[in-house]
Amino acid sequence: MKQKGFAPIIILVLVVLAVIGYFGYKNWVKLKTIATPTPSPAEASTQDGTVNWKTYTNTKYGFSIKYPSGWNIQTIISSSDGSGFSNVTGTDSNIEISNTSGMVVPSVQIDVINQSLEKQVASYKNTLENSPAGRYSNVNQYSGSFMGADATIFEAIQTLSPNYTVNIKDYNFKSPNNYVMSVIRTGNNTDQTELDQILSTFKFTN
Repeated sequence: MKQKGFAPIIILVLVVLAVIGYFGYKNWVKLKTIATPTPSPAEASTQDGTVNWKTYTNTKYGFSIKYPSGWNIQTIISSSDGSGFSNVTGTDSNIEISNTSGMVVPSVQIDVINQSLEKQVASYKNTLENSPAGRYSNVNQYSGSFMGADATIFEAIQTLSPNYTVNIKDYNFKSPNNYVMSVIRTGNNTDQTELDQILSTFKFTN
């Protein structure tokens, strides 16, 4: 019978230990948060390596993109020589970001296309598959996304000279303001990380 008297004491001890443990844990979490604060946007930019990059903004078509300070940006005039960029709205809708220390690649090209997305996809596919023999190889088409927009993506290897090939990745999509766009990443295997970092800074601005 005497043993039953210990039950309330044991329960009370357990309750006290639980309360102490709860408040102790809350204080530990608070102290840990103070010791390791969340980086500010400026600090985050420094960590991602793009804080000193330049920014190109196109207010007409509603997008911006950052690029390394040592790279060059220019508007380009599309042609009908089989390059796949003949249906465009104007020179201000076609830009190319490239590393001026080398050839035309590595580069990122952004085009605003003056035709439907379906026609753009069909036109680009025709260019890749029916170009002069050996110009493009390993052509692959699949569905994906670009900055939240549904995209048709093409990948291929382009031969620029007998001893020089580059990898092409082309995103075709419709922007939030209904412009048909093509964003093309061109470079060799060693360029891919930097090119992907540039593409990751692309933003729709309206």
